Amino acid sequence: MSAHTQQPPDTWGKVGGGAPDDALSRDGYSIRLMSVLCLLVLAPPGRYTDASVAKDSQLGLQHPTCANLSEPSIRITSDSVGPFPVRMKARDITSMCPAARETTYTSLEGAASPALRMQLNGLEVFAIQHRARLAHDERVDIWVLTKIMGACLGDIPLSSNWGELRSRFGEASGTTEIGVTMVWFTGAPKLTLVLDTDPATAGPLDFTHDLSRIPDSAKVVQVMISARP
Repeated sequence: MSAHTQQPPDTWGKVGGGAPDDALSRDGYSIRLMSVLCLLVLAPPGRYTDASVAKDSQLGLQHPTCANLSEPSIRITSDSVGPFPVRMKARDITSMCPAARETTYTSLEGAASPALRMQLNGLEVFAIQHRARLAHDERVDIWVLTKIMGACLGDIPLSSNWGELRSRFGEASGTTEIGVTMVWFTGAPKLTLVLDTDPATAGPLDFTHDLSRIPDSAKVVQVMISARP
C-alpha cells in the first residue's frame, strides 16, 4: 500500500467521527457519495452579502470576531468547528458567539441562503440554513469555512499541501462537476475540501478515486461540512 492510501487508525476518530469501514459495500459507498452530492449542490463555494459590514467598517470593526472563543489553532472535524458542534441551532451559536452576524450566503449557482457569519482566530465561518430566512430555533444545515490558514483538520494544519493531507488521511474521491476541484476522504464523507487546482488540470473528475492529476502541491482554500445526519 502506497503512502497515498494509508489510513492510520489513530487519525480517523479525530476527523471523521469514527473509523472507516474496512469493507465498504458498493451500495453503502454510493449512499455516502449521494450525501456529498447534496452538499455540493446546496452549498458550493460562493459569496456573501452582509448589510452590517459597511456599518462595522465605519465603527472600525472589520470582522465579527468571537474573541471569547479564539484559540491558537481551530480544530475542524466532521462533527465540529472549533468549539461549535455542527448540529447546533442558530440561537445556540449566537449565545456562544454574540459577535456572530446574520448574512446571506450566495452559491456560485446563484442560490441565496441565510447564514450566521463569524471569525475564529482569523478563520471565516458561515453557518448556513437552507430556508427563506434564518430560523433561530432550527439547526444549521451546512458550514462553510474560508481563510483557513490557522485551522487544523483533526491535528494536521490545513495549510499542509494535498500530498501531505492525502498521505495522512488515505483514500479520497473528488469531483469537478460545478467548476471547482472538490475532494473528500472516505472516512469523512460529510467534510469536503475545495482545492486551488484548476478543474481543467485536476479533471474531469466525476466522483472518482483517481485523483492522480491533482498535484501534491495543491492547497485547501475552503472547507464545507454537512450538518445533516
